[in-house]
Amino acid sequence: MGLSKINIRGIMAADKKMLMAAAAYNLKKWLNFCFSRRKTAALVKPKPTVAILFWLFLEKSALEMKAGNSWC
Repeated sequence: MGLSKINIRGIMAADKKMLMAAAAYNLKKWLNFCFSRRKTAALVKPKPTVAILFWLFLEKSALEMKAGNSWC
């Protein structure tokens, strides 16, 4: 990693630095494990079939006939 040389005097200070480095390493690994990215792609909405579009066209025509003249 990056701890081949520790610029601290004393065994206690070096021990503290190694413990902090190990804790930071473990936290980084734990966060990557818990909050991993999604592995699924976005789903594509299927295109409507021609029969559904034709039915919608007929319903729109029927509603316009009931309402009278259309403003379009």
